[in-house]
Amino acid sequence: MEAPGIYYQERHCDCDPDALQDSGVQIHNMAQDLVLFASVPLSKEGWHAAAASQLIVVKHGKIVATRNLQ
Repeated sequence: MEAPGIYYQERHCDCDPDALQDSGVQIHNMAQDLVLFASVPLSKEGWHAAAASQLIVVKHGKIVATRNLQ
């Protein structure tokens, strides 16, 4: 796939509660799931190229379905 395309990456992050202590922010759930979308890969690891007609459904930070619309 050539730019501009759509690339995606699923990530799981754990927050460090001590890193936010001085900011006054409180996070109750330290784990976070997310899906990143970009027109070009932003790093060397973990990016997948989406097909031109691919539908990607994300719920609560996780891919729950994909479908080719052609």
